[in-house]
Amino acid sequence: MKPLNYKKLKVDGIFLVSGQLCQALLAFGVNLVLVRYITPSEFGRFAIILAGAFLFYSIISFRVNVLITRMSSSDYKDETKSILFSAMTLETIAASAIICFWLVLTGQAGLWELILISAVGLRHWTDLNKAFFERNMPYRQLAFVEAGAATGGHIVAVTLAALGFGWVVLFIRELLISLINLFGLWRVGGLTLYRTRILKKAEWKQLYKESRGVWLDGVLETNFHRLTILFAGLHGGDTAAGYFF
Repeated sequence: MKPLNYKKLKVDGIFLVSGQLCQALLAFGVNLVLVRYITPSEFGRFAIILAGAFLFYSIISFRVNVLITRMSSSDYKDETKSILFSAMTLETIAASAIICFWLVLTGQAGLWELILISAVGLRHWTDLNKAFFERNMPYRQLAFVEAGAATGGHIVAVTLAALGFGWVVLFIRELLISLINLFGLWRVGGLTLYRTRILKKAEWKQLYKESRGVWLDGVLETNFHRLTILFAGLHGGDTAAGYFF
């Protein structure tokens, strides 16, 4: 195994953290602009669906990305990678199907709602797939991909909002961010593909055994703000959820 280049790791890490900070500031600034064109209730309906979808994906996920990054080199073989790839693909398909079925059942399955679920599902799969590439610690490339996707989506959203497209720009933004993120990962050579197959019962049980230790941490760490939006929507409707968002 090649020795770590700590200087490169430090510089690339700074790029990654700086990129995440810029994304947060950009998202905050863009939302301040969008509230001039979109009502709180329109923000709220979007936010509730988005928060609910991300929450469900996080609950159903086996945290394959964590397993990939933590796995020892001796265990990181093609057969293992194929199993992990199949697991991330199957869990994404299953979660997307369940969410879409729920939207249809509750009468909320419009075109844009289904587009939003597709965007969230694609981003979930891409973030899991990214872990194969992340094992090599290419943080600078990842920073450019993630920041570029966020910037592109936000710029298009503001432009369309100014042109009078209304609340649909929120859904378009999420779809663009997901698509650009996937394209960017492929462009830097970080997209990993294997043949997807139905896993055996023993393989699912092994995945559960390995992931149960990190599952609860992941759910608690990522979902507080999503639960806040959902509770706001439950007690105050779309408008309250929109203000929280």
